[in-house]
Amino acid sequence: KGDGKGGGGEGGAAAALLRAVFGPTGSGLDSTEDLDRLRLAFRHYDADKSGALGRGEFRSAMLDSGMHPHPFECDALFTEADLDHSAAVSFDEFVGLVLRYRARQGPLERLPQGG
Repeated sequence: KGDGKGGGGEGGAAAALLRAVFGPTGSGLDSTEDLDRLRLAFRHYDADKSGALGRGEFRSAMLDSGMHPHPFECDALFTEADLDHSAAVSFDEFVGLVLRYRARQGPLERLPQGG
């Protein structure tokens, strides 16, 4: 799989989207538009255009999401997302991870930060 390293421009938009979805003020996937934007971000991180994220690509997406996981946490998230044990995370598996992640967040984690 590719290394998942993105450039500027489109990559910045993909990173911003993932921060919006995974971040503490994120709204999750509330519409078809959210799903379409998540699909665009997924395609950006799918550096080798295989249709799935390898570990390196997945890690890049997680780092850009604002989660800043430790390597062992990223491995655990990858394993959780890779439901079919294919050593790659498909778009559907990625969306499932996003939805499970948002469901685990408590109401206080979703409140806007700051004053």
